[in-house]
Amino acid sequence: MIKNLKTKKLNSTISFDLALSKAMNICSKSEKCAFDINQNLNKWGVNNVDSVRILQKLIAENFIDDSRFAKAYVRDKFRFNDWGRIKIGYTLRNKGIPSEIIYLAMEEIDEEDYFSRLKELITAKLKTIKASGYYETKAKVYRYAQSKGFESDIIEKVLNSLD
Repeated sequence: MIKNLKTKKLNSTISFDLALSKAMNICSKSEKCAFDINQNLNKWGVNNVDSVRILQKLIAENFIDDSRFAKAYVRDKFRFNDWGRIKIGYTLRNKGIPSEIIYLAMEEIDEEDYFSRLKELITAKLKTIKASGYYETKAKVYRYAQSKGFESDIIEKVLNSLD
């Protein structure tokens, strides 16, 4: 016999003023996009009408700025997580950031830094790979670089420069 498992939904909702205050507090600590704040509002049980009003107020008062968020996100994910453009762009699109803003934010990455960061990642990975031959090693490194979000043509250039 299969039991129906029902999850309890929290019926507690918070007031407009409290939700706005909490959202402002979150936005003042670090860059957030509208998608992130909307998720928090939903989690807190704020109704849709109030959520829209809160987001509009946060945008109007410059607590939320998608282009500022995108630039900070690109910079941080590249610098601290060693992500490539593909992975960064994918996650920003999933957060509802427009393509034009993503494109402008990606221009913040210096080409030389991008190439040298990938070269460092590949060089470090080569030291840890246990493979039987050259092509197997190259394939593993290639897949690793792709999983970090780097473009195929740049991966090829770096691999060829290391040969």
